[in-house]
Amino acid sequence: MEILISIIIPTYNRANLLLSTLESVLNQTYEHVEIIIVDDGSTDDTAEIIKPFLKNKCIVYTTRPKEKRGGGNAARNYGYEISRGKYIKWLDSDDVLLPDCLEKQLYIIEQDETDVVFGRSRWFKNDPITGEILQGKLWHDGIANGSTLLEDFVMGKSRFSNNDGLWRKSILQEKPYHENLRNSQEYLMIIKMLARNVKVSLIDDILVLVRSHENQMADNRKYSLYVKNQILARYYVLKILKDENVQSRKISKYLVKSNFYYLLNQIAKRDFDNFPYNLKIFFKTLNVI
Repeated sequence: MEILISIIIPTYNRANLLLSTLESVLNQTYEHVEIIIVDDGSTDDTAEIIKPFLKNKCIVYTTRPKEKRGGGNAARNYGYEISRGKYIKWLDSDDVLLPDCLEKQLYIIEQDETDVVFGRSRWFKNDPITGEILQGKLWHDGIANGSTLLEDFVMGKSRFSNNDGLWRKSILQEKPYHENLRNSQEYLMIIKMLARNVKVSLIDDILVLVRSHENQMADNRKYSLYVKNQILARYYVLKILKDENVQSRKISKYLVKSNFYYLLNQIAKRDFDNFPYNLKIFFKTLNVI
C-alpha cells in the first residue's frame, strides 16, 4: 500500500496565486497525496477558481469552521485535524513545490526512520511578461548542523521556511500552530518539536520555491503588531525550553537581547501602539530565565 501524504494549504484571497501552488502539488513525481485547502474566509473568487479541480478526489476544499479562531494558524490546525496522511506537509498558498520534493523527502524520512525531514527553499517571482519562474537567492543561507540544530535554529544561524519540512503525523501535537500569533508561528512550532528531541533528517537540496511579491502578509503589517508577535513568540520559546529542560544560558541571552532590540526599534520608529503590552511581555521574558 502506498503511503499517503497530506498537503495542508491555508489560503485567504489568493485566487490569482493559488492555482500555481496547487498545480505544483499535482505535478509531483510522488502522486499518493491528499491536498487539503482551508479557506480562511476569502472574499475573492477562490471558491470558483478551485471548483474545476474538485473533480480530482485527492483535493479537499473546505472553509474554516466559524467556531474556529480566524487566521492562517487556525486554518493550518483545522487542516491537520481533518488530515488522513501518515505524513504532513504545510504549504503556503503562494509558494511552489519543485516536482521531486515529496519523492525525495518521503524516501529519506522512511529510510532514516526519522520524525521530520527538512529540505531548503529559494525565493522566486514570475517574469511579468512571460510568466516564467525566476529563481532568486536562498530563503536562508545557513546550512543546518545536526549536532547543534536546536541552538542554531533558535539563534538564526540556520532556518527553515514553513514549507520545508515533511512531518510524521504521529509526533505532532493536536494543534501544532499557536493561534494567537500572526508571525513567527512556524519558528515557534519547529522549536517546540526540536526541543522534544524529535529525530531529524536534512536534505541540502532546494525543494521549495517561496514567492516574493508585493502582497505578502509579512509586508502588510503595522510595526508595533509585528513587534508584539515577535516578542510573544520568543517568550513562548523560553517557556518551552524551560519546560523541556533544554534551556541554555546562551540561548536565553540571545532571546532576551532580541526582544530588547525589538522594543528599541519600536521606540525608534515612534510607533507606540501595543508598547505597554510589549514591555509587559519583555519583563515576563526576564522572569522565565
